Amino acid sequence: MEMKYPVGYRYEEGGPGSGNFGHAGRPGLRGGSAPKGAGAWSPVIAQQEKRIYRIRTAEHGMAVAEDGTVILEKTGGKSSIRFTGDEMDKMRGAVFTHNHPAGCSFSGEGGDIQFALTTGLKEIRAVGRQGEHALGGEYLTTYRYVVSPDSGVRNMGWNQLNDKYILPLEAAQYKDFNRRMFDGTMTLEDANATHHHELWTTVDRALKADGMTLGYSRTEWDPYGEE
Repeated sequence: MEMKYPVGYRYEEGGPGSGNFGHAGRPGLRGGSAPKGAGAWSPVIAQQEKRIYRIRTAEHGMAVAEDGTVILEKTGGKSSIRFTGDEMDKMRGAVFTHNHPAGCSFSGEGGDIQFALTTGLKEIRAVGRQGEHALGGEYLTTYRYVVSPDSGVRNMGWNQLNDKYILPLEAAQYKDFNRRMFDGTMTLEDANATHHHELWTTVDRALKADGMTLGYSRTEWDPYGEE
């Protein structure tokens, strides 16, 4: 068994199957917090994220056990890392972190969040820098993204989470983004850049109302500073 795990990919406007806002489909994908708790994995993750952040040409991920042991480290291609069934079994209960060269938030179906729940990760993390436009120029913001699902979400599993929360909330978001682009208050670039960050924020809020949490966060992060 082999699972393709896409990390940090981005769709361009209007390409076949891109799902961008310019045609039917789901919004394009573009794209968080310091290690929680005092587990032995925390300093290992903090150190390694500074290293893998600098990898720009390929997706690179690593799984770390709570005692700080690196269980698995693997480099993929330009837009994906492939894991075997045996590798996924080894990562159950671990913290997984990886780079997102485009600086995007987590992908959903067929990607980050589905992978985390299917594999049974304790936490999934991503680091990367994202370009943003301001005053006619461009600057880069470096982000750390984190999802730490509680037992309620882990027991629910991907299919129920997707059907009950993600799909209906994403449909409402898609409708709202299209309305805002139609009246000129949002650009396609803004929609692509914020789609998944806003989606996971909304999904987490809905879960909390039902007594659960996805544990999603996005924080600006200095890969060259002190933790």
